Amino acid sequence: MPVLFLAGDQALCDEARARCESLITVPTFSGLGHSITSLTPEESAGRIREGVARAVSAGGGWWPTLAGEFHTAIRFTNAAEGYRKSFYPQARLASDLEVVFETGDYFEVLRFLNFMAMSGGG
Repeated sequence: MPVLFLAGDQALCDEARARCESLITVPTFSGLGHSITSLTPEESAGRIREGVARAVSAGGGWWPTLAGEFHTAIRFTNAAEGYRKSFYPQARLASDLEVVFETGDYFEVLRFLNFMAMSGGG
């Protein structure tokens, strides 16, 4: 399925535009150290509406290709959290704070990221 529009992180929008200059993007926030700066929800919604309208009227889209292998690394600020999350199948601890996951299946990457984002608890 082609990608017509992308909104979100400035760095992600920049990377996508580097791969496809005609892709319509709307950066709504950008990272700054451990913080972010963002548009207000109202401003984001307005810019996204405009961007989607432009993208739909332009047609076309970008057909991204996925890599055959995916290497994903998550760095935690807490060693106990990293250790707990390293029990995900096929994941491994690369250091006290970093969990690494490698696979050829993009949907497994999404499952891994979902698991990593879940809050702890026992």
